[in-house]
Amino acid sequence: MLLITKGSEPKSWTVSRLSGATRFDDLDKSDLRTSLLQEQGYICCYCMKRIRNNYKSTKIEHLLPQSFCKSSKQEHLIFSYNNLFAACDGDEKIQSRKKPKDYQHCDTFKGDKVVTLCMTKKSHIDSITYNKDGKISSSIVDINVDINENLNLNLQRLKDYRADIYDQVRKQLGSNKSNWTAKQIRELIDKWESKNADGQHKQFYGVAVYFLQKRLNKALVGV
Repeated sequence: MLLITKGSEPKSWTVSRLSGATRFDDLDKSDLRTSLLQEQGYICCYCMKRIRNNYKSTKIEHLLPQSFCKSSKQEHLIFSYNNLFAACDGDEKIQSRKKPKDYQHCDTFKGDKVVTLCMTKKSHIDSITYNKDGKISSSIVDINVDINENLNLNLQRLKDYRADIYDQVRKQLGSNKSNWTAKQIRELIDKWESKNADGQHKQFYGVAVYFLQKRLNKALVGV
């Protein structure tokens, strides 16, 4: 999971937001989608999967659901840029003999649930940990509930993706990982955090940064 720093909304969205529209779906969201994707480095705000700039593979997520905004008489939040994020499709159209919902995740699984997790709060992101098997957890109880019950982020398929990233980091460090200097580890972190020429992060890069940061902390104390 990544810490998202919200920037300024695109001018076209400001115009749309102030147009007096009452339905989010009625507005042109092309520039809005592009802005959110650029802000997040083209990865999902929840699972960190790579997402593309089109309406089929990218959903515009309301952190506070539209239904909640209406029922709490905070309709302005439906259009508020700070309440909007880019999310993957959550395997919305997955076909399975079992309940499709069991194989879905992120916004698609969340639906109209109100979650505690906020991707713009550093304390929330700092509470996130990963295991070698790809399991994601939080030291904050309510966020742990969000991860497992409201977002389905420990779906085995997502765990496998994250475990693969851990294996990549392990191979990069090699068997003599204790020989890596703090400077070398920082350089490796920088590589994982960097975006490509199209402004895209590596998918699931946050997992690599998490494990490398742990290794860096050990290097700094000489372990």
